[in-house]
Amino acid sequence: MTYPFTGDAYHAVAQDANADGYPDLLVAGGSWNHAVVLYNDRTGGFAAPQYFTCGDFCAGVAVAPVDCNSSPDLLMAVANDGRVEVLPTNGLGVFAPSLRQLYPVDGQPVDLVTGTFDNDAQVDFAALDILGGRVSVRLNRNGATCGGTFASVLPYPAGSGGLSAQTLRRADMNRDGRADVLVVNQAQPAGQGLSVLFGDGTGGFSAPTLSATGNPAPYDVAVGDLNGDGRPDAVVANLDDGNVGVLLGQAAAPWLGAIVRYPRPGAHAVALADFDRDGHLDVAVNPGGWILPGRGDGTLGPAQQVLPGGSGWLVAADFDGDGRPDLAQVASGQATLLRNPSIVLPVELVSFQATAGDAVHLRWTTASEVQNDGFEVQASGDGQRFDSLAWVPGQGTSSRAHTYTLVDHQPQQFGARRVYYRLRQQDRSGRTTYSPVQAVRWAIRMAAPFPNPCQRIFRVPGLTPTSEVELRTSLGQVAPLRRVGDQFWTAAVPGVYVLVVLDGARRLYYQLRLE
Repeated sequence: MTYPFTGDAYHAVAQDANADGYPDLLVAGGSWNHAVVLYNDRTGGFAAPQYFTCGDFCAGVAVAPVDCNSSPDLLMAVANDGRVEVLPTNGLGVFAPSLRQLYPVDGQPVDLVTGTFDNDAQVDFAALDILGGRVSVRLNRNGATCGGTFASVLPYPAGSGGLSAQTLRRADMNRDGRADVLVVNQAQPAGQGLSVLFGDGTGGFSAPTLSATGNPAPYDVAVGDLNGDGRPDAVVANLDDGNVGVLLGQAAAPWLGAIVRYPRPGAHAVALADFDRDGHLDVAVNPGGWILPGRGDGTLGPAQQVLPGGSGWLVAADFDGDGRPDLAQVASGQATLLRNPSIVLPVELVSFQATAGDAVHLRWTTASEVQNDGFEVQASGDGQRFDSLAWVPGQGTSSRAHTYTLVDHQPQQFGARRVYYRLRQQDRSGRTTYSPVQAVRWAIRMAAPFPNPCQRIFRVPGLTPTSEVELRTSLGQVAPLRRVGDQFWTAAVPGVYVLVVLDGARRLYYQLRLE
């Protein structure tokens, strides 16, 4: 179900904006200079969008009762004006622009979070500066007046800055009962794009503890317990190389372990929820609308696509009140709601191995299969662009373990020292999932031309730029031949020819049949 609105989608969150017990969808409208609130209609959908104007560029949005009357107020991070605007609720529970309050913060705020950072039961807020990578904390000082008053800015560096900070999250990462904040920052050295600032319970924060994200362009982060040990784990969306990174929580400093990456094309946004209701958190990823099911041990299973062509932010919440998580996708001008997304995987893949010898031997085992049509084996020379290698039929529906094998006799066709393999499993309804990628090292060797026989076009893997190639008839006459890299095209008539390859001191002869 789609819900159009006017505006960009710079950030999006699910919070109860009108205190009716149902989560609503809040969108920062970016250059449209307003926040968008899609109120839950209590039937599993959203009412018509409501707009709340602000200054120049609405980059972040949240609701919280900051004036201590228990009704949620609207907070907007206004990037180009360097402030957070608060719209308190009037006596009827409606956000009142006439009561607007302006609170300056450092730099250009691109995101904000709320919380009781000094443990006094009054809601404070923190804003993230895109320019300097600083977190501005403003503590609530309502006292007995309840007028919505905040103390001066307390700035805390989160990293090196440099037009790079993207996302701000609140969590108790070290389980000491004090709110901490996480910052995703793209300008950190050595790919250390995730910063954690630990709260001291008085409104102060520690120097940043940096964690490597394995990529110079992390964009989003979500926090949850993926392995059931009671410690919060972090899941990072890395934009450049398109992977999802999992950092498991630890019992002591630095509190987060080394990253484990799961390839996805251009990860921009992540959200956590138990979509398959097996008691383990799963990871939703955009673009593409993928869900990677959690196994309960901190690892993720093969991805399943639930929103093909998806883009924008992802927000997980129980919007329809049925006790099961729903998934909202929020892009510029439109929100898409997927109620109770199903990720019952048709195949339980327990192993997938690739071993190099004279050829590459692939072997994989399934524990069970449901309506499994089969596997497309794919290969790649760079780990990014995969080509189809073969189709292996599946077992349909079976509760028994099955082992499959395939031999790639031509890994040299990729002209690379490392060859990557993966499985694209397809069920009989057309849904697909992908296995983890396996990589093997392969010594590049001069290979025979293929395909052979061929129809005018063929390749000779392993050629160097200085290798010379000639196509000769049985009488020794040179036939026309054009070359681009290791690929050749000829206009010669069908027949049997001799391909001569001069590679340094070597002279190699191959019989080639043109059809």
